[in-house]
Amino acid sequence: MPKWTVVVALALSGLIVLAGAAYSVKLGNTLRFVDEKDYYAIAQNLVHGHGYSLDGVTPTAFRPPGYPLFLAVFIALGANVVVLRILNFVMLAASMLLLYRLVRRRSNWIGAVAAPVMCAGYVVLFYTAGTLYPQTLAGLLLVLVVTVLATRRPGWFTSGLLLGVLCAWLATSVVHFLFSLTVVAVWLLVARREWHLGARVGSVAIMAAVVALIVGLWLVRNQRVLGAPILTTGGGITLLYGNSEKAGWNSGASTDISAYVPKDSGLNEVELDAYYQRQAIDFIRHNKGRAIRLYALKVLNWFNYRNDLAQKSESSRARDLLMLVTYAPLLLLFIARLLLAGRMRLSRLEVLLTILYVSNAFAYAVWFTRVRFRLPYDLLLIAVVALFIGNLAGARRRTIQTTG
Repeated sequence: MPKWTVVVALALSGLIVLAGAAYSVKLGNTLRFVDEKDYYAIAQNLVHGHGYSLDGVTPTAFRPPGYPLFLAVFIALGANVVVLRILNFVMLAASMLLLYRLVRRRSNWIGAVAAPVMCAGYVVLFYTAGTLYPQTLAGLLLVLVVTVLATRRPGWFTSGLLLGVLCAWLATSVVHFLFSLTVVAVWLLVARREWHLGARVGSVAIMAAVVALIVGLWLVRNQRVLGAPILTTGGGITLLYGNSEKAGWNSGASTDISAYVPKDSGLNEVELDAYYQRQAIDFIRHNKGRAIRLYALKVLNWFNYRNDLAQKSESSRARDLLMLVTYAPLLLLFIARLLLAGRMRLSRLEVLLTILYVSNAFAYAVWFTRVRFRLPYDLLLIAVVALFIGNLAGARRRTIQTTG
């Protein structure tokens, strides 16, 4: 592998950080989205001793704790919104370098360089890093999880410990990752053939114990403070956004659910969450055919290049076109790789990446699918495409050498 490829990967990552820093300064301390304001408010309240709360008074579990706790650490060190945004770009750059390293070990220099180049060209990653959303952190953690799964070292005990911490952090940042936890566990049991069966079982047990411990602390907190051992009180309304009378396959949080607003305004956060969940389940129960069709369309929407946004000011034809020209080639190359699996056998790493990417379409579609939710997994898509490009280039070179 030519040494200059490392320089290219480092240069691209450095440019992302520099451009991200300039973009962060331009945006300033203004927060544009409700989600951002929530995460930042919780982090601020934690730092100033007001507990895990949105308003500094009332305890909440509407937002999972992984990302606000992460922000709180840096806010306590004096970071403002601009610095927190720059930190996101540092994490994006770290993800690019990890993907370069992951592909370099299993492909040629073309595939290795293609990974960070495609990350830099997939501009929605840059845009999202400029927001205080957990997706950039989740992307880095997800790539780290895949890196641990794909490398022979460390041993089964350390791997289980590392995966436990990473998976627990992911699950408490993006709750839906709990579905991918099953994939990780099965992969350890089935694919890590260099370990004997006892080591594989032990690694899964350690990982599960660490996840149970960390997630369990959050559940205990919610039981004591809110009276229910729940992961989030945002699950009910999210389920209703994706499963209600006016829900569309691409509407998401812009769905009009005004007809479901409870008449009893005295419901607390847990009761309101349970109420919305019941409404969504009732809709599914009484509209089975429509719910099934809606679910199938939401699965397909996982692979969409655009969404109907609740905040219309952040949507435009130019942005949609940019998403189309940057995402469509990745998706088409991914599909081509799968279609050629009979001629070019998928490696174990490609199988893992593909399962993680596709399975989450079915998991998220229970609620609703969005481009933003998909972004951490798009890093895995880029890895598959980079490996494919490297394999194609290698096959072409071998053909030329043979015929020449």
